[in-house]
Amino acid sequence: MDVLNPTIFGLYPNKRAVVHHDGQSIKRLQHLVGRPIGVNLEPVDPNADMAGNRLEISAGRQASTETMVEAERLGFNFICLTGNPGTGVTNAQIAANVQVAKEVFSGLIIADKMHGACK
Repeated sequence: MDVLNPTIFGLYPNKRAVVHHDGQSIKRLQHLVGRPIGVNLEPVDPNADMAGNRLEISAGRQASTETMVEAERLGFNFICLTGNPGTGVTNAQIAANVQVAKEVFSGLIIADKMHGACK
């Protein structure tokens, strides 16, 4: 999910797929599924040494102070900092973003790398 341009399809039948920035959409989703709701943000390092072409993802899907503050405002219960192959995520950037998350996000912070994507 792009937290800077959030959409959840089917949350409000017969309405546009928009998440309201007042936190009510995520609360509604939490109520419907009866579980905590989180968002994946990727700790992209713009200076990462890439073996191949970089997969560009929107700023709203990348881990940053701005996106973590927005995740807090939207009402997410957790943030998952994940390194997917090809986006330029590094272990150092994951660690740096964990520190940022601890400062600006009140929920659970999960950090992991996938498929040997991080150096």
